[in-house]
This record gives sequence, C-alpha cells and structure tokens, in this order.
Amino acid sequence: MTIYDIAKEAGVSASTVSRVINNKSGIKASTKRKVEKLITKYDFKLNENAKSLITKESKLVAIFVSDIRLEHHNTISYEISKKLLEMEYLSVVINIANDFSQINTAINILRQRQIAGIIFIGSIFETPLIKEIITKYFISTPIIMTNGYFDLPNVYSVKIDDYNGSKDGVNFLYSKQYKKIAFIGNLNTKSNKEKVKGYIDGLSYNKKQTTPLIIDTYKNNNSFFEIDKMFEENLDIDAIMFSDDFTMFKYISYLMKFKKDIPNELGLMGYNDDLIATLNKPKFTTINNKINDIVNTTVDTFLSVINNQERAKRVVLLTEIIERETTK
Repeated sequence: MTIYDIAKEAGVSASTVSRVINNKSGIKASTKRKVEKLITKYDFKLNENAKSLITKESKLVAIFVSDIRLEHHNTISYEISKKLLEMEYLSVVINIANDFSQINTAINILRQRQIAGIIFIGSIFETPLIKEIITKYFISTPIIMTNGYFDLPNVYSVKIDDYNGSKDGVNFLYSKQYKKIAFIGNLNTKSNKEKVKGYIDGLSYNKKQTTPLIIDTYKNNNSFFEIDKMFEENLDIDAIMFSDDFTMFKYISYLMKFKKDIPNELGLMGYNDDLIATLNKPKFTTINNKINDIVNTTVDTFLSVINNQERAKRVVLLTEIIERETTK
C-alpha cells in the first residue's frame, strides 16, 4: 500500500494525503475524514523517502571530505553530522580519498536522490570542477563550503582567516626571541597557500629575515632530504612553522637528529589544534582554527538557508595561538 493507492481510493491527490498525514490546514473536513479512515484501515505510515517526493522536502545532507583519515576533517564531519542529526537531518559522509576522479561517481549517485544540501569540508574543493558540478546539477541546492567559496547564488562560505593566523604565528615566534623561522607543509590546498603567504608577509613585516625558508611536502618526494639540505645551508634555523599538527607530528622525531633542544634551541608551531597536539610529548604549541566555531556556523548557516532566512554569504573566523611545550 502506497500513498498513491490511498489517494486513488479516496479520490484525492497524493499531496492531499500527505497534508492529512502531516496535519496541515486547508483541507475539507469530509475529505480529511475519508483519508484518515483509509489510513487507519490499512495501518498506513508515510516513510521519509515517499514524504520527500510528495512535499519536495528532504532530510539528507551530503558531506564531502578529501580524506576521512585526517583527524581535522574527521572531527569536523563528525560534529556537523551529530548536530544535524539533532535537528533531524541525516548525513552521508563522502570520502573522495584525495582522488577527484571519484567525484563523478559520487555526484551521479547523489543526483538520483533528493538531498537537502551539500557541505564541502576543506579548501581542496574550491576547484573549477566542483564549481561546474554545482552549476550543472545543484544550482538550487544549498551549498556550504568550509574554507572555500564560489560566487554562486546558492553557495555560502565559512572560512578561517589562515593568512592572519599564520602571520600572527610568525609574530608570536619572534616575540619568543626566535630569529630564523622556516615553514614546512603540504601546499596543495588554498588554505595552506594562505598560511605560507601569511608566513612570508610576517617575515617581511618584522624585517628580521630576508629569505623565506619553505619546504613543500606535496611537491618533494623526499622531504626528509630537503630538511637535511635546509639545515645544512641554514645552521641558524631556530624555529619551524608547520601547515598542520599532523605534519608536525610526522617530522618532529626526525628533527631530533639535529640535536637541538626543543624548545630552547628549536621552537616548533603546528596548526589546527588537533587532538594529537595534546597527546604528543612535548605538547604542541599550535594555532587553533576554532573547530567548534566552524561546526556551529556551518550548521547554523545551513539551517538558515533551508528556512529561507537571511544569512551572510561569507563568514570569516579568527584563529587563536595556543601556547604549550614546543616554544619557549
């Protein structure tokens, strides 16, 4: 027994049956009694999928992440999913595993389902391909991007001020009397490129270091060799900024070979304030990019758009330096 069977027997439309089930107004009392009698007779319950087809409403939200194994993306997607579920929206997390060839497969599946919205986590999704997909298939679907944006009517952005966060990090290291600062990180994302720009401009602003020292772990197949080379050519390096806490964790043991005392002879600063920053020994000094604020603002933006409420197209959140054991 389907909603269409109920409608046919009652001599009304399927949308009228749906309105009766959802106790909507504007239905004649006699029509309402007739439909309710059939609903009771057949013990009919409208499932959510059928309901969405009739009412054009959906409770399914797609969340795209580039790599679910990364704690930062994992935490954000988990918290967003949890908050959406509290508001009776179900999330499906789509992990593309840093392989954009999988995007089309995911999109084709989503196109067969009615979804309430899409959330892209990370600046890696700010690409011409994603913009084309939104324009072609989802131009009427609310899109929320964390650390990304497209100038499209249905796209909203929640962005961390990575440029000034990184620049503040440089200022902080100089305030701790470090004199020569390097930067190590994967520069394959827009947000990490913003961090590098902030690092370079921070050096320029303080006028204490004329040459930036940058290792792009994405481009260098042997980044350990590049670190060796950097220290050989710059024996006076006494501080390193990393694009994220995971990258700092990856290289901190290797840096021990240079026999520089952390933090007195070598200061280290991460980014994100992930859980790993407090589990490691020594605990990481890092730049907190406010995961809770990202989550809350993203969910609030989505709910506002769904409910046709006014909402800023772009929101920028500020970072905060968390001082722990890897700096003086």
